[in-house]
Amino acid sequence: MTKIESLEKSILLWDFLSENPELSKSIAISSIFPDEEYPINGCFLCEYGNNLKANILDSMCNFCPVWNKKDNCEDGDSPYLAWSNSRDDKDFENVSIYAKEVANLCREALKKEIS
Repeated sequence: MTKIESLEKSILLWDFLSENPELSKSIAISSIFPDEEYPINGCFLCEYGNNLKANILDSMCNFCPVWNKKDNCEDGDSPYLAWSNSRDDKDFENVSIYAKEVANLCREALKKEIS
């Protein structure tokens, strides 16, 4: 999977999750990509990063097209973490908002990649 493919798939996934906030990532992925193998952590960005790791000691987060070595998706103010916490609280209005924020971060990264 290329960086662009991981970003494009992530945009589709997070837009879908924004429109369907009651669904889990696993259900969303199987709905959108029924013929694909489930990505690591249910994340195409993680899948991409994992494929670039030189060895087992490398972190796939170091290769994430959206987050980087300094930050990751599970850091304090990340919209992914806010999405996850909102799901745990069944706060579906915020689930939708944070999913859209993740999709938009992926869009920004894709724009940088193709420009």
